[in-house]
Amino acid sequence: VYNTVLTMDADGNVEGYRASDFRGLYNPVIRRTYENQAKAKESIDSALIGTYPGAESSNIQISDLKNYDTDESVSYELKIPLYGVKQGNALVVPSTLFDDSMSQRFAQLSEREYDLVLSFPWTRTNITRIKLPENRQEVTLPPDHELITEFGRYIRKSVLEDNEISIREEIVFTPIRVAKEKYKDFREFCRLVDL
Repeated sequence: VYNTVLTMDADGNVEGYRASDFRGLYNPVIRRTYENQAKAKESIDSALIGTYPGAESSNIQISDLKNYDTDESVSYELKIPLYGVKQGNALVVPSTLFDDSMSQRFAQLSEREYDLVLSFPWTRTNITRIKLPENRQEVTLPPDHELITEFGRYIRKSVLEDNEISIREEIVFTPIRVAKEKYKDFREFCRLVDL
């Protein structure tokens, strides 16, 4: 689960924090990524800057990665310039802090000669809350989206209430192996999630 809370100014710049909790089979990935805690800021800033040039993190907190009896957590404060992008009179808000890029990760080929073998099923929930400036202009929310297939489901819901945007995304990714005969359908699922 990723919880992101941001405050946006009139130019679309944001600052806030992101807190992430990881459970199950994903924990070894987190341990491997952050085992060298001295490089945690470098890892986080690399992801931020790769998506948002000029972004930066601070005050990084990581759970005890040596305690295998607990789930992992990572949290940090962040600043992102021009997170909201001006288009005409509207400020367009991204649907999530980081795209899952499902097509790029799992379905780059147009067809397969063999079955696609994946690692493990997983679920990810992104909850983003954005406090807008009092003198805000028109805001364009990410459209609601629902997709349910044999490969999993993706649901996105955006709400604007009391000058705050709330966006909830949930992706449930179920396949461990995709038969080559079903690869094109799986590729379409990934493409639709990425919209």
